[in-house]
Amino acid sequence: MIIDSHAHLAMPPGLYQYMGELVASRASPAAPFNGLPREAIESVTAKLIDVMNGVGTDMQFLSPRPYMMMHSVRPSLVGMLWTRAVTMSSMPSASSIRSACAASRDSHSTARTVPRSALRT
Repeated sequence: MIIDSHAHLAMPPGLYQYMGELVASRASPAAPFNGLPREAIESVTAKLIDVMNGVGTDMQFLSPRPYMMMHSVRPSLVGMLWTRAVTMSSMPSASSIRSACAASRDSHSTARTVPRSALRT
């Protein structure tokens, strides 16, 4: 079994756009984040599974890139809104990844956790 223990999340362009809006507006984007189209998430998921299959990876442990969590951006509301957006986007992605894993190879499996800061109100 080949395990990639240091992999980072891949995100659709719409999520990067929202991140830019959050930072530029200092947490006052023109519109609230309403999620991403399922197709955008499934496209990124399919590419990830293709790469895993191409190099023979059976399991990956995914995490966000630390600098992309925006802990140091002020006001701190930027990081909180960003974490919520990433979490909201990863929920459908988790089921997409599970489906893709089941369809590709029996050895792929998934596990997921929600960042603690996303749980704060």
